[in-house]
Amino acid sequence: MSRRRAAEFWLLVGVLALAGLLRGSGLAAQPLRGDEGFSVRFARLPLANMAAAFAVSEPNPPLQFLFLKGWLALAGESEFALRWPSVLAGLLGVAVVVPAGRALAGRRAARLAALWLALSPFLIWYS
Repeated sequence: MSRRRAAEFWLLVGVLALAGLLRGSGLAAQPLRGDEGFSVRFARLPLANMAAAFAVSEPNPPLQFLFLKGWLALAGESEFALRWPSVLAGLLGVAVVVPAGRALAGRRAARLAALWLALSPFLIWYS
């Protein structure tokens, strides 16, 4: 691995670590908010009831709720555990913007985009 590539790799690792710290700190500090509680309520339903409830009241696609149902079985129902999928999705977004940004606008733009996503208060809140 060239020096330049190694430096870029470690820079991305640092940005991802920063993004992880910002998104992961305080996960259980607040109780579940409205949409989080609603998602948990849906995910707790038996599959047959979940399908019927989607047909009547839920405009969103069911994949998130099906994933959350499996996640609840694995990780439990604490605020900390329930928010981890969002944290992981936020980290994935930071990681994906690097190759996309490099392909579309170059290395510098990719690094800046990753840093911007890592530090964005809006994206931190929703991760």
